[in-house]
Amino acid sequence: MKRLGIFIPFFFAAGCTSSVDIRTPISDLNQGLNMLDTGDPTWGVTAAYRKADQVVYLEQRVGAMKPQAYRDESPDEPTNEIDLRFVDGNGNTFFVQRGGDEYVDPTWGGDINASLAHPAADADRIRDFALAKEAAGAFAVAAQTKELSPFAFHANQFAQRPTPSDDPEMIAKVAKIEASRPTEQAYGSYGFGGSWWFEGDLYDKGTSCVFWYCPAKHSGVALWAYQTSWQLAVIACNHGTCPGNSKMSYECYSNSGVWRDNVTISAESNGNTSIGGGCLTSYSWASSGYNHLCNDDSAYELWQVKNGGPGGGSVDTNGDGYNFAYNGPGTGGDGSWVNYACTCAYNNNCNNDWSRPICP
Repeated sequence: MKRLGIFIPFFFAAGCTSSVDIRTPISDLNQGLNMLDTGDPTWGVTAAYRKADQVVYLEQRVGAMKPQAYRDESPDEPTNEIDLRFVDGNGNTFFVQRGGDEYVDPTWGGDINASLAHPAADADRIRDFALAKEAAGAFAVAAQTKELSPFAFHANQFAQRPTPSDDPEMIAKVAKIEASRPTEQAYGSYGFGGSWWFEGDLYDKGTSCVFWYCPAKHSGVALWAYQTSWQLAVIACNHGTCPGNSKMSYECYSNSGVWRDNVTISAESNGNTSIGGGCLTSYSWASSGYNHLCNDDSAYELWQVKNGGPGGGSVDTNGDGYNFAYNGPGTGGDGSWVNYACTCAYNNNCNNDWSRPICP
């Protein structure tokens, strides 16, 4: 068997290099792992993994420092929020992990929406996820230096997850999703008329107490987009431990309930008008005033999966562009409109911030 090599050139990034500029064409890549840009670990890293004539690119970017409560509670994790994504050989993003409320590199949001307009053939996307798993494992081994260890951590976390086509829970959900498809809709093996089904999986860490303070019940959401296969995942870490980490327990899921056309899922902007977007008010694990905490993010993300329009959207209760309301379980049980996301200033009620959101 031919051994796959690891090619590790070190280019020094200026901190604003375009992702496209440092994606070496497959013809110039060695088989196996290629470290393309590791020169400035304060900015991020870029790598490529080639297997035969296929390639995936692994990109990670460094965001804000995590709240002190999360750094103390999980000292084994990177101290900063880190965004991670995998891009296929055609330049389409098929997996992204967001550390905070917005992407460190704002172009990622547009790239993700562009990918929704160009779904891959089912067999190709299944192969891409499998290749990404191999790439993550190889990167985690190669990046065992003090400077690169934060990136190795997240790559290793990804490598430990089953691919969607190997995950019994994801396989079982496909049968339910397909049963909901209107019978008059015909589709082939390559995409399906632009219609998408969205799912949001809630993960919870439980109450985490360090010394005298408790950073709530940390939660995050894994958002999945399905067409005729699982095409895209957007993992929202919500400032702390990410869904998929062994410390996070799967709780429940919400889904769109309908097939949607012409969708976007990551267009971050003032007004929180994106499916899967995080709250854009200031973050505080204690959440007071116009701040929010992770459970607000999770509630908003789940609500958007269930109720967001084709281009996103929510209910702005007072027209200020921030004070959005969530209506459903987790708001006290009465189903009334409560500002669970994205501030706790609505009716001066902050109590809901500390409740784990329930999948609506």
